[in-house]
Amino acid sequence: MIPPDFLDVPDKVPGILGWLTAAAAGIFIGYGKIMRTFRADEKAATADYASSEVIEMLRKEIVALSEQNTKLAKMVNSLQLEIIELRDDHARFLRQLGVEHSGKQASKAANERS
Repeated sequence: MIPPDFLDVPDKVPGILGWLTAAAAGIFIGYGKIMRTFRADEKAATADYASSEVIEMLRKEIVALSEQNTKLAKMVNSLQLEIIELRDDHARFLRQLGVEHSGKQASKAANERS
């Protein structure tokens, strides 16, 4: 004996095919969306990696510049001390010559005597 629902199967085929088509389309669209999201995430990860590399390079450059700045500051300090010594020597020399020392005017007066 054939079950009564079995006879209704040909009538249900278009509905079943419709559901299967909709399911396949949903899977296809979902897969496409997942792949687009994956690609976008991959691009974002690559951009983040590149940004972190740039930041690391900048940090290294800042350290190098800081070291260079320290060396230059020491050199400027040394030159300033040398200028102070030269000014003292100059003032001592002018006192030995009997010239009153008052900055630029004393230097001008010393030049006029020469």
